[in-house]
Amino acid sequence: MMQTMQRMYAPTVALSFLCLASNVGFVDANKFLGQIPVHLESNVELEHVLLSELEETLGNEHRTFTEKRLKAIKSAAQPIFAALPKNEYGKLGSATASYALNRVFLARHAWFVIGLEPFRAMASWNASDPTSILDQRVPEFITGLFSTRLGKSGFGVHELSVLAATIEHFVYKESLVRLNAAYRSLAFSKEDALGEEEVETVMDTYMTLYTLGNYVTNMSTVSKEWVRGLRANVTEVNPYFPATQTFLRDVQQSIAPNRDYFYYSDVASIVEEVGDRYGHYQDSECRELKDWLVEMEDPAAGGAGRVRVADFYNAAMNKGRWQFSESVEYMRQLGALDE
Repeated sequence: MMQTMQRMYAPTVALSFLCLASNVGFVDANKFLGQIPVHLESNVELEHVLLSELEETLGNEHRTFTEKRLKAIKSAAQPIFAALPKNEYGKLGSATASYALNRVFLARHAWFVIGLEPFRAMASWNASDPTSILDQRVPEFITGLFSTRLGKSGFGVHELSVLAATIEHFVYKESLVRLNAAYRSLAFSKEDALGEEEVETVMDTYMTLYTLGNYVTNMSTVSKEWVRGLRANVTEVNPYFPATQTFLRDVQQSIAPNRDYFYYSDVASIVEEVGDRYGHYQDSECRELKDWLVEMEDPAAGGAGRVRVADFYNAAMNKGRWQFSESVEYMRQLGALDE
């Protein structure tokens, strides 16, 4: 079941990076964590150093993806950076950088990234490190590049933007794991040239895995039969899915209009664009969920802005509001319970 409190605001991006580890080769970690030369006074030059170090570890594909997005990311980050308090170096400390990253992803994609949730108490924010969302998902020397080299002086716009682009690339890599599972379930090969209707089928299957990902234990090894079963029942579980299909068709036409055939790279480009746009598209669903919650607001004295847990679950069990099914423990973790 899709998680309601996540859908109320925007999709949560689970950075599991399932396919990243297999693509990272062995490198000299000490060299990777070496000190940036003291003569690097230019933020732009520091940006190039970061990109080069990441390229050495993650490959040219990462640098190409990152550089393609940097200008737009910096455009989103600049006003956020300007409005935030700076440290003695004129940069953002760890907690402030975490907040800035959260705002950048909201502005660009309406994403809530696990580890940057604004529901956290201020104590958690103050103790947070913007690189902590990478922990246990990528080799230590990746997080070390940012936390060790930048931990003392903090994050400027350039460093923050490179980190944001790096995270976006990991999200994209995760999306390819779902795309590959969709291909396998349909008996398509990455070498196949697909027709327009076949691509639509692939994208419908991909989005099924995106919205019903909680039903999949391991996206890299999920069976064809399980994926097909999810696809056959997705509308029953998620009544919004037909509208989502229309959204997918619109994205496909905007990326590759009037195409007769598509290679894997073409489909991957559609997936990338879907990931960038879906959060803002889903906002209409989120507003509807908000309206439903307002309707259930507790009318008792002191109940303003609150929904009784019993009413929340009653809406799911007896009024067809299947989205309201999160466990008490999950909502407690989000900070959504008033106890």
